[in-house]
Amino acid sequence: VCSQAPIALTLNTNGTSVAAASYDITAINVAPGLIAGGSNVVVPQSNVLVNYLAADTYTNTGNSALNVTYTAVPRSAAGCFGNPVVITITINPEPVISSILNAAVCSDVATGLVLSTEAGSVAAASYNVTARTIAGGLTAAGGNAFVPVVGVAAGYLSGDRFTNVTAGPLNVTYTVQAVSAAGCVGASRVITLTINPEPVVSNSLDATACSDVVIGLTLNTNGTSVAAANYNITSRTVAGGLVIGGGNAAIPAVAVAANYLATDTYTNTGVAPLNVTYTVVPVSAAGCLGDAKIITITINPEPVISSGLNKSACSNSPIAL
Repeated sequence: VCSQAPIALTLNTNGTSVAAASYDITAINVAPGLIAGGSNVVVPQSNVLVNYLAADTYTNTGNSALNVTYTAVPRSAAGCFGNPVVITITINPEPVISSILNAAVCSDVATGLVLSTEAGSVAAASYNVTARTIAGGLTAAGGNAFVPVVGVAAGYLSGDRFTNVTAGPLNVTYTVQAVSAAGCVGASRVITLTINPEPVVSNSLDATACSDVVIGLTLNTNGTSVAAANYNITSRTVAGGLVIGGGNAAIPAVAVAANYLATDTYTNTGVAPLNVTYTVVPVSAAGCLGDAKIITITINPEPVISSGLNKSACSNSPIAL
């Protein structure tokens, strides 16, 4: 039988002898490594029924089968005793899930959770995932694994993703059982994954600046997410007709400060406003990347005095400019 399962032993005689009215259980021998269940019956015991031992259980968390033996003596209705028989019950081991599977990952990043068993335990052939609990504030990705589920592989949960745009870490827990090749189900273990939050760039950073004036852009987050420790500037798109200032920041750039773009300038000598956009990714102190945000800076045009105004005039005559 499997570890922790009732041994379901029902005593009987050989079918050709007189029937036994009861039995004496004279001895028990439990192999080292087996743990007897707390409700197991008392042995030795006399004059017991055929199912006296049926509910006994034993826990085997090793990597091989172990035996428990009972010595039973049958007793007829006339009080005649048969020869003692040693009955062997083999307890197949249950797999024990590793205790070091708790981990932390960033928001929107795959958990990478690969289930495994403890050293010294029998291997798991598959796993049952009986429950998943998601903290309020976490959003599960649409493609996450189905739970509850039985008989899945060790990497079944590895692709799960959760979004955390709050100011602090939040947890998701999985309740998992390991199942051996012999079909023995191990004890449930709760695995906790901590989802570190991602920063969210503020929605109010779009702005307007005059031609040849520094844009003054200082990056920040939305006030409810975790703060950004730095930013990645992944791209810049400049409208045709705008001229980039000679001292503008280099792009792309990683791990820059919030004011990295503040002194950028653009020249617009056209007749209408033109846009420059920056794609920005915030990065938390834990290294978690937020979603990319496009920030639009509108460059208002500057007027340009005509180059045909130079002229000549006589002394004491109006210059008529």
